[in-house]
Amino acid sequence: MTSTQSTRSPNTIIALVCVAIFIGAMDLTVASAFLPQVVVDFELDTQQFALAGWVVTMYLAAYAVSMTFAGRLSDLYGRRTAYLVCLGIFVFGSLAVALTRTDGLAPSFSLEWLVISRVIQALGAGAMVPVSMALVGDLYPPDRRATPLGFIAAVDTAGWVVGHLYGGIMIRLFTDWRIIFWLNIPIGLFTFALCALALRNVTQPQSTGRLDGIGAVLIGTALAAFNIGLGGAESGQTSPFVQSSTPDYQAPLLIASILLFVAFIIWELRTEQPLLDLRLFGNRTFTGAALVNLGVGFALIVALGVVPLFINAVVASGNANATVAQILSDGAWYTGWVLSALTVTMALMAAVIGRIVNRFGYRAPTFAGLIIAAIGFVITSRWRIDTTYVEMVPGLMVAGAGFGMILSPIATAVINNAPDQERGSASALVIILRLVGMSLGGSIALSWGTQRVQDLAAQLAAGTSQFSSNTFEIFRQATSQAVNESFLLFAVSACVVALLPALLMHRRPTNEHTTDASYHA
Repeated sequence: MTSTQSTRSPNTIIALVCVAIFIGAMDLTVASAFLPQVVVDFELDTQQFALAGWVVTMYLAAYAVSMTFAGRLSDLYGRRTAYLVCLGIFVFGSLAVALTRTDGLAPSFSLEWLVISRVIQALGAGAMVPVSMALVGDLYPPDRRATPLGFIAAVDTAGWVVGHLYGGIMIRLFTDWRIIFWLNIPIGLFTFALCALALRNVTQPQSTGRLDGIGAVLIGTALAAFNIGLGGAESGQTSPFVQSSTPDYQAPLLIASILLFVAFIIWELRTEQPLLDLRLFGNRTFTGAALVNLGVGFALIVALGVVPLFINAVVASGNANATVAQILSDGAWYTGWVLSALTVTMALMAAVIGRIVNRFGYRAPTFAGLIIAAIGFVITSRWRIDTTYVEMVPGLMVAGAGFGMILSPIATAVINNAPDQERGSASALVIILRLVGMSLGGSIALSWGTQRVQDLAAQLAAGTSQFSSNTFEIFRQATSQAVNESFLLFAVSACVVALLPALLMHRRPTNEHTTDASYHA
């Protein structure tokens, strides 16, 4: 393996590449703030509301798909080339979104342009994450990877949450939602220039071979079908109190995704140069870390999903004098601030957990983090209809501290137990499994929660003789109880179940593929 020679410190390089990762992740959820304005600008009627949801659904699908092949491309052609190409694609996509027109064109064409532009954005944004994680393996020796890997994971996750707040602020300050994407361009170009210089002299283990095109098509199509299929009901969801009909395409897409996943596994096990080397799952620590990540994604999306629902439907709507527009605006604003208790704590913990991982190994911090996260969700399950924003913070902070303890050791376990020439592919698996867990958790929690709110509302209505005058309060109470149950049923359970694969992870960090002597970071 070649030595890493760079004029900049590894920490500086990772900080630079994380700037674009943060913006790309933020642009997923920032759409939630400007979608109402998109509906107005495109003059969509109630039957077309679901079309606006594709702005989010297709971004998530493309975000996941790009991760499948970006890591392998960086193994073959270099981290610097792969990262800069991905960042360039993201900036180009942002420009395309910013140029979206809502006047003088048919609404359908404008929406198609917007959705396609968002897909281009996501292809670049998602691809940067595994490339950056693989870069950590090139820059740091095994015993120093835990902190930067945890930092990247926390930055990516934090972006998803800050997007709500950022979007809310921008919509309050500017009347045109496209300004959000115009701002991406100078930031992206400046980051491109800095990263081009910082990564100029960084070398990596050379990997030979070619990109597994068939595998890329199979897994990419499978993930796209999976995310669109699960996201279809969500994209059509206009209210937490109204049961949206299941799209006709949902079942066929989910069946197709399962068949494609099976075909992908068979192909990867038979081909000589796989896109994602599934033989890595023969390593117990790698398998344990990957499965824990699946559970983390499942639990995390519950918080990212039900906290905004609780704020909008219960807390913000408690102001009887507020208009619908005020409730939505306040909801976006306070959602970002309240969820920062989760993400900021997560990032801070991820930044300091590295030394603990080096001392106690992968298993102990992961095990402790899952238990702490579960305790945090037990606390959040005690929220009531009169809970304030401040009272929501403690439970989210505890859960954030637990997640912060988990992200670093599971990412480090994957990178350290992968061959040097396959770090990019292994990094992709880390994020892909988390996204799969998030897609599953989001779909299941949404479907169950919607039905549960309706059932609870019916039960509460049956117990009062003044239902007509108390309808809104009944829905607030039903939503509050459904949120409490969601935390216990999904978030806590996911953390507890993830304890089992955590037992597979080694007590001490081991690396069978890399020696410390190869590094000069």
